[in-house]
Amino acid sequence: MRDTDLFNPTVVVAVCASLSASMGQAKECTYKVTVAVVNAVGEQFALVPLPGSTTSHFNYGTIQLSAGAIVRVVNGFQGDPLAQCNASCQRDGVSETAVVDGWQNRVFNCSVAGNYTGGAAGDLIPTTYQFVIAELVPTPVVHQLRLGCILTGTVATNNNIMVRNLLSVPCNEPYTALGYPPSINGSETVDGCSSLFNQTQVIDWVHVDILTATPPYDPVVSLNGLLHADHWITSTDGVSPLTFSAPPGNYRIRIAHRNHLANITDHAVPFTGASMSVSFKQFLGLGGMFYLLAPPSCGGQTSNMMKLGDVNGDGLISYVGSNNDRDPILLRVGGNVPTATAVGYYLEDVNMDGVVKYMGANNDRDLILQVIGGTTPTNVVLGQTP
Repeated sequence: MRDTDLFNPTVVVAVCASLSASMGQAKECTYKVTVAVVNAVGEQFALVPLPGSTTSHFNYGTIQLSAGAIVRVVNGFQGDPLAQCNASCQRDGVSETAVVDGWQNRVFNCSVAGNYTGGAAGDLIPTTYQFVIAELVPTPVVHQLRLGCILTGTVATNNNIMVRNLLSVPCNEPYTALGYPPSINGSETVDGCSSLFNQTQVIDWVHVDILTATPPYDPVVSLNGLLHADHWITSTDGVSPLTFSAPPGNYRIRIAHRNHLANITDHAVPFTGASMSVSFKQFLGLGGMFYLLAPPSCGGQTSNMMKLGDVNGDGLISYVGSNNDRDPILLRVGGNVPTATAVGYYLEDVNMDGVVKYMGANNDRDLILQVIGGTTPTNVVLGQTP
């Protein structure tokens, strides 16, 4: 450690007084350190042996860490393993378990944010112990996301305007019961939803995942929101953008719907804590970022709108064969009389008009055939989401 580090606010120095300068004799020390906030990898505070003390306390003070920090007790001058280090570490008075690495360093995984205290003692002199932050997860910040998408099941012919025909949208989100990743808000509910949904033209509930930037694209945050006829998604008050806490970084965004194929950004989007907008309505997002188009149908068409027809939620749309999306429509209307109908909020209602129909005008079966190309019933449309 440099002399200038003594005056560096990011480096905390503790003084250890040696009872004896004899090699091999244990020393008893007092460490005194002011509270430090550790906020970067590599920040350290050293325990430097100096002559003169008769006390035997090994507390190096308190540091405040973000969740996920890993504290490494480096043994010896500049990390050289001159002596075994006996170290301890407590979070709010509870001892943390250390792992000894090949250099006889103690490694404390401080996986929970809190105030950490501890100390060290050695049996060889001179020895310098450095408590180094080996890894540090950034502190989560609040993000506000204005997110937009279009469901093809609600789009009027030859335009990109969604029409609100489904009047039976429930007050409670449906995705928890369907097995989607749990929302950070629990199971969202809107009290007295009918008035709000009518006033703000709510199309349906949607599910949003904030994913890691690289495979396997695990959800970091999941939440449910309200999709409106203007294609924007809001929180349950019908006005505010989606709000959540996560460490700053690059993430992919996935929007899922209960009977449409999901949309996902084609690359990671930077989240910095500032409010941001991402719309799947246009091929270009803010800042000139391209977003992943839905895969081409067998007719060669592409669209950035979410494709209707994934009735069984398996991530693909099929008309015939095992686990196809057509048969559940027939089962919903009774399974025996194809002209029967079922009124309500059902997965099989792919055109989202509140009525499940297998045959006749505005039926749901024909739309699935159109999505896969319209002429070859064995075609399949694969979802774009990982």
